[in-house]
Amino acid sequence: MKVECDVNLTEKEIYNYVMYHTYSSFSGYIGLLLSVCALFGMVYAWDAMPWLHRGLLLLTGLLFTVIQPAVLYMKSKQQVKQNQAINKPLHYLFDEDGIHISQGEQSARTGWEEITKVTNTKLNVIIYVTKVRAFVIPKSALEGKYEELKSIIKNNAKAFYIKLR
Repeated sequence: MKVECDVNLTEKEIYNYVMYHTYSSFSGYIGLLLSVCALFGMVYAWDAMPWLHRGLLLLTGLLFTVIQPAVLYMKSKQQVKQNQAINKPLHYLFDEDGIHISQGEQSARTGWEEITKVTNTKLNVIIYVTKVRAFVIPKSALEGKYEELKSIIKNNAKAFYIKLR
């Protein structure tokens, strides 16, 4: 069995990946907790603190809930505009041997033993090779072959973490 797809990432798909990658880690959870605690502390002790402390707590509260997502969105948008490799479609072939990737004249293969983590979001299937390097496959590019891809991954990947819904 094999699954082939052509991937041309959009800013929405890149942003979805970056948000997942940022906020599904330990540091992402800690950042959100810090922001929520700062907002709660600001509201709870509003009358007892000077305006400077209120402002600092508000800034801390907005840091991981509003500011960082906005910055990540702008970076995703900028990456689509500036990165030539993203603007050219990638061809993926998934089979029992691994993941074969080609773009123009260049091609590469990644074996299933190199995969460390596989997960998905509402928009993407994310296949990690390292903690920071991943193949992002939009579900829209799979054209109804998601279940086949899921079967190939579950039968062949040696990753310590596979979570596909």
